[in-house]
Amino acid sequence: MEQIIEEVDLGLLEFTLPKEVVAGGEIKWKVNFTAHSEFKPGSHIRITVPAYQHQRSEEYLQAHDYWMPNFFWAIADEESVQLEVHVEKIATDFKHIKRWVDSCRVGVITLETGLKAGEAITIHFGGIDRPWLEGDCMPSRAGQLAFHKEGTYLDYILEFDVTGTQEYKQYDVFPSIKLIPDQLAQLQVTCKGYSNPGEVLEASILPMDRFGNPLYEATLDHFKLSIFDLKSGLQVTTTDITGQKAYIALEQGAYKLTVEDSGLHVNDAVIICEENAPSLFWGDTHIHSNLTANIRDNDLGSTPKRGYTYAREVSKLDFLALTEQTYTFNEDRGVNIDKATWQTMADECDRFDDPGNFVTMSGFELHCRRGDTICLFRGSLRNYDYPGYEFGILHDLWDFYKDQNILTIPHLHRFSDRTPKYAESKGKKAEVGFDLKNWEQDSHHETMVEIYSAQWGRFEYEGNPMLLKSRRNIKNNTVVDFLNRGKKWGFVANSDGHDGNPGYGGVTGVYTDTLTRESIFDALHNRQTIATTHPRMVMDLNINDAHLGQTITSTGSIDLCFRVAAPRALKRIEVIHNGEVLKRIDSSEQYQEVELSETFEPGKHYFYVRCFQDDGHIGWVSPIWVNID
Repeated sequence: MEQIIEEVDLGLLEFTLPKEVVAGGEIKWKVNFTAHSEFKPGSHIRITVPAYQHQRSEEYLQAHDYWMPNFFWAIADEESVQLEVHVEKIATDFKHIKRWVDSCRVGVITLETGLKAGEAITIHFGGIDRPWLEGDCMPSRAGQLAFHKEGTYLDYILEFDVTGTQEYKQYDVFPSIKLIPDQLAQLQVTCKGYSNPGEVLEASILPMDRFGNPLYEATLDHFKLSIFDLKSGLQVTTTDITGQKAYIALEQGAYKLTVEDSGLHVNDAVIICEENAPSLFWGDTHIHSNLTANIRDNDLGSTPKRGYTYAREVSKLDFLALTEQTYTFNEDRGVNIDKATWQTMADECDRFDDPGNFVTMSGFELHCRRGDTICLFRGSLRNYDYPGYEFGILHDLWDFYKDQNILTIPHLHRFSDRTPKYAESKGKKAEVGFDLKNWEQDSHHETMVEIYSAQWGRFEYEGNPMLLKSRRNIKNNTVVDFLNRGKKWGFVANSDGHDGNPGYGGVTGVYTDTLTRESIFDALHNRQTIATTHPRMVMDLNINDAHLGQTITSTGSIDLCFRVAAPRALKRIEVIHNGEVLKRIDSSEQYQEVELSETFEPGKHYFYVRCFQDDGHIGWVSPIWVNID
């Protein structure tokens, strides 16, 4: 623990706190304040603690509760000084945020009898001690996300109201506490999904702690990268790791890249090597930064720069779409994207775009009467007008950009027809406002759907076991429901993260020849996608002469060809026909091919395939539609 003394006009502050804390580690601090001048009765001292993690409740401020962590209390040196301690919500225009426990970040000490010059109080936070009860409680803990390349810091806001009139003055003297990653616990291996024989490839081996925080400075020169043939299970070769990279060239086949005998958990990569190999690029199509109003109000430090940096250097994504939230378009910056934010979104996106290496895509998430929907743009946001009027429903967006290249992607959770400033009661039903009539209209702008969101869960079909926050979704609002009603949607999966770490959850693979905004957008629009809950399974599907995402006509028979290379052993593969399991293949392999020939009755049919790994992770390929005469 360090002792730091700061003197301001109001008094002397003596801080006792750690210089740094390990991610997920114990944390406590105290501040002794001695007044230089009088504080009137009813005056206040206010400390705002940093955000912990989006919608996490276990570590937020508690007052006068002996059984909860992060206990916040204060006591005066003189018994004649009377104090009251309570916790307040952060200031926000979002009523739902005020209901969340993670908005409890403001500790307020009311000096009921005031303070005279020379009188002192001590403010305590965290630890295992409570008033006059040493070692009585479970320890308070710091957050677990410590991935900012320039360092992650816990920043506190200290304010004084000396008159009791709620007129606070901020003093920037509270020392920051550095949050550092835990010790090395795992390795993340990444590489491109396809290669041509003899092509030299770069593989990344990223050291991480148990929470997935990268250890940027660690070297792995004492480890070797091992390559295994997925079909035979035999080791093919090993190669040296220099820094955090290795270089390989393969013959035709399917391979696993791993690190053996490390004593660490290893997240393997897979690759298929063949002549005329296609290109598969991985990205996250739904992530937010603190340009989104409700994230800015409860911010963990998720700036656009940090999001783009994390995507490229930690998640090793090929493309990223930062999609800030809005309810409409006006100058109410407290809840919506205003003109200034629109310009900042454009500037930041263009600044990090690096065609051929890392592609950034502009977009936003519209909360409207139909439901939440992602909107992506083909080029720079500078080339698209800021909307000239307020949108009430998604169809307004289609009309406004009707002759331009945009792509809308539904996010099928239950909320619709809500305004953030509406003071909802907890008893208000979530499905109020949802109406299937709002989904009847189609648009050439809408060819994709989220099948999985790390924030919400799996939207594939009703009652599936991976619902997460979408477990209370409403009937008829799933991917299969809409496919059965005739929607032609390909699949994406994403993180929907709020903490600045894109790619930590679901990811989308895109088949296209080049890594540019235009090629990624066009491939998404053409449904040339695969989606997973996180692992980069290399999957592909063809029916007759059609590739995934396409529509063909057949005289009655289909020949289906599917293959998958998975980073872990498979559990099963399921071929889906019109929403039902047509064929199940149990497997314990990491590479599997499926061939299926069937005859079907005349009509409209769609087929897709989903794969389950033995750890429960899932991958999907976008459907192929077959019109049988």
